[in-house]
Amino acid sequence: MDKKHHIAIYTTASIPWLTGTSINPLFRAAYLAKYGEQKVTLVIHSLPLKDQEHVFPSGIKFNSHLEQEKCVRQWVEERTGFASNFSIRLYPGKFSLDKRSIIALGDITVIIPDDKQMLQSLRNLSILHGFITERDGKRNFVWL
Repeated sequence: MDKKHHIAIYTTASIPWLTGTSINPLFRAAYLAKYGEQKVTLVIHSLPLKDQEHVFPSGIKFNSHLEQEKCVRQWVEERTGFASNFSIRLYPGKFSLDKRSIIALGDITVIIPDDKQMLQSLRNLSILHGFITERDGKRNFVWL
């Protein structure tokens, strides 16, 4: 039996933050997992409670990774009409007030050691600055 390829989709935003940077990779993961021949993992941020109030609407906060994953899955399943069949992994991040952006804490590419990795936006180039050169011989990165 052939080994399934693994696609990891990284993004710097996540539901319930309603922005294209959160919604587009979520739909991409859902449909690639439904119709593709590969394993799919969506890699999103996990923020400390104090940072969540700056990012998420209406006072929504998550006390655990499981709460955040449940919210993300419920949101996409309500909109696609099918069960999500992809993995979700979280990387530690923080919200930068002066940049108004989520910053990854460390090298998030080590979360998924497999072969295909997608980065949702050019802004994600900053996530990998200093990391991509030592790993680009082992994995394929696709810039979306």
